Amino acid sequence: MGNQQPLPAGLPSTGIGPRASGFANPKSEIPNPKSRIPGFTLVEVLVVVAIIALLVAILLPTLTAARAEVRRIACEANLKQLHVAWTTYLDMFKGFFPGGMNLEYNYGGLQGEGSQFFGNNPDMPVPKPLNRCLNMPLVVRTGGEVFRCPDDAGTPFVRPSARRYYGTSYFPNHLLVGRNIWVLPGKPCEAVWIELAGDPWAWPVRPGMLENLNRAKVDNAAQLVLIGDYAWLDNWDDSVPDVFPFWHRRKRTHNIAFMDGYGEYVRIRKGIHVDARYSIVPFKRIREAMTQCQQEIKCP
Repeated sequence: MGNQQPLPAGLPSTGIGPRASGFANPKSEIPNPKSRIPGFTLVEVLVVVAIIALLVAILLPTLTAARAEVRRIACEANLKQLHVAWTTYLDMFKGFFPGGMNLEYNYGGLQGEGSQFFGNNPDMPVPKPLNRCLNMPLVVRTGGEVFRCPDDAGTPFVRPSARRYYGTSYFPNHLLVGRNIWVLPGKPCEAVWIELAGDPWAWPVRPGMLENLNRAKVDNAAQLVLIGDYAWLDNWDDSVPDVFPFWHRRKRTHNIAFMDGYGEYVRIRKGIHVDARYSIVPFKRIREAMTQCQQEIKCP
């Protein structure tokens, strides 16, 4: 077994000699149970799925509420822009609020599709005076995103949305804009309303305090509602059926822009014209007089 001598030339090889290994580590081919990657059992998979489902159930309402709040804030931002536009308008017209039939619906925005009174007849366009303060044409049928609330769902009487029906998602205080007020016999605070709106049944017709209303006469700007979500007006007006219109998750609660420019998310009380947080009436004296006679209509 010592050193092997080379074979003489011409003799065939016997194949005996040093043998080269075909692999570096023969032991690596032997399976090792400890080196296998462990898998998940069915029970473990089900536990993980249950945990994920629980987290989704917990987080989804929060995410939904967060998205709704983003939309509400976007709506409120539109109202702030509209307040600036109203301020510009009043500056242009020496402080006088506009008056006229249906102007609380047609103060600004697109041509509405609800009826010819709001602009759905192409042969009878309805000019929207506030548009000029927003660099928009008086008559326009597209654009005007500042007049669109992301949550505008209309009401049971206004479909599919207030913006489509009237051309805007937002309604001004109609004691300021338009001033189309009917004082019917038996209306709560009838005498005070007549002083405010005038007496159309008298002869000669007796004008009220709202006649030729000027910004300089307003003495409660911090509380006076200037404009808000369309449905705020339905919630306030005691002549409108109680149909629970609201867009921002809380019943009877609406985005409101006040006369002084402040914006707030306010619960509107139906049929009451006096409230600690807001006022519909632009005069303190009339507002205080209404506290003696006006009562809230209780709604669920």
